[in-house]
Amino acid sequence: MKQVFRVLVLSAVFFFFIGNLLAQNASFNYSTSTGTIGTTYSWIDCSSGTEIDNADWTTISTYSGADEGYKNINFPFSFRFYDDNYTTSDQISISTNGFIRLDASATDDFTVAQAYDLASTATNMGQIICLGIEDNDTEDAVSRVYYQTTGTTPNRIFTIEYQDLEINFGTNKHADIQVQFYETSNKVVILMGADDVSQISADIGIHSGVNTFFNKWQDVDNGANNAWIEYTMPAKSFNSITYNQASTADVSPSQANAEILRMDVDVNVNGGTGTLNLNSIQITANNDNNADIASSGVKLYRTTTTTFSTANLLGTAQS
Repeated sequence: MKQVFRVLVLSAVFFFFIGNLLAQNASFNYSTSTGTIGTTYSWIDCSSGTEIDNADWTTISTYSGADEGYKNINFPFSFRFYDDNYTTSDQISISTNGFIRLDASATDDFTVAQAYDLASTATNMGQIICLGIEDNDTEDAVSRVYYQTTGTTPNRIFTIEYQDLEINFGTNKHADIQVQFYETSNKVVILMGADDVSQISADIGIHSGVNTFFNKWQDVDNGANNAWIEYTMPAKSFNSITYNQASTADVSPSQANAEILRMDVDVNVNGGTGTLNLNSIQITANNDNNADIASSGVKLYRTTTTTFSTANLLGTAQS
């Protein structure tokens, strides 16, 4: 005869396996949607925010900072990008070459930006947001770079705006591009305004710095104008649980705390939003006589190692 036991699992299990997930840099690709500026998402004019002047750029090259430079600024609120959690103590690095790096300072080497092709294996520049990446510059008369935080906690928006970014140095061809970071939802939205660019392969999109986890939206020269793309973390999903039969030995009627089944909940969780709770487990037991099982004799315990312990009972004992 078979008996089915349903065992309630508290949300503490969630905290056990999510701790392992954070050690990864990227484990999912974002869900995307697109649209026209003015519907769902609008251009945020950042000219009343902070402008990065020519003298503000850092460079180690022989060129001027506004040509080949970067500017590091602190995040205005906590934000998650792929599997990395950033706080107000962390910095985001804005490059004159049309990209933003989140995990380190952006390179000021124009040859690296010029050669970059936003593809699956393009991990050499780390975790970046491409906003027309090329050998660009911001030092001509019309180019401006601004950043600004708008709204109120917990729904603020942090925007970085390239206004008339010269795509490919010396061409006198420009583009308006900005990226918006949304507090709490951790959404990333890139907006493409007007441009008169003919330079090919000035990519727009995101890369985690990990192979296969990226998205290329479009190039500046042949992409849609007055358009946006929204990057949303997919909801957490649970792939699998590894289970082991802890013992094949007989369990006598008088025996207590006999370990029967061990489930290893590790890093098999994908996605970035929401709380993933394991609400119930259904167990089928093969036994000669159900009366041999004591009342409230089935229990579920949580451990952080493979060694059995009765220290942390989950839910209540079942019959």
